[in-house]
Amino acid sequence: IRRMPRSEIRMRCPCRTLDGVPLELELLDLSERGCRARPIGFDLQFGQALRMFPEGSEGFTATVRRAEPDFVGIEFDRELPHPVFERMRLY
Repeated sequence: IRRMPRSEIRMRCPCRTLDGVPLELELLDLSERGCRARPIGFDLQFGQALRMFPEGSEGFTATVRRAEPDFVGIEFDRELPHPVFERMRLY
């Protein structure tokens, strides 16, 4: 059950695994608690932890909660501050 509504977006987001491997995601939708994304050129696994660095915001940690062939569901470890969410949503 989704707790917060999602906004459709299209945004590239640089990331790193917690052991420092650089990755890139295309964010497809966004809420203050998570997002759906398409990994670009790599696979992510259920339970994998990430540090995300969207343009215009400080990095934050997140965890892959769903891993499908074409997309992943990501839960942010903390709710995004509203100004960060709005900046990303309107990107």
